[in-house]
Amino acid sequence: MKIVNIKKDSKYLKEYIRLCSLEWGKTKNEEEMKLYIIEKEKRILNEDKVISILGLIKDNILLGFISLFRYEDEENKELTPWYATMYVKKEYRGNGY
Repeated sequence: MKIVNIKKDSKYLKEYIRLCSLEWGKTKNEEEMKLYIIEKEKRILNEDKVISILGLIKDNILLGFISLFRYEDEENKELTPWYATMYVKKEYRGNGY
């Protein structure tokens, strides 16, 4: 098992974006999801809002992640740093990850 910086691995970054969208976003069809992932990946890599996205990896499978942002949103920049997400895939929950 290892912890990786998801921002530096396109495969895991795309999966992170998909999982966040499915968990907390609006419903998207497959084409909308593809476009969303492309745009979101660009924003994550080109903005300085995201401090870190750490993924828990076992056998090259992303089990879960945590993310830390510089601030919540443009209107609430004083809320810093912002612990944005913690997620473990359903099939791995209850195992102490």
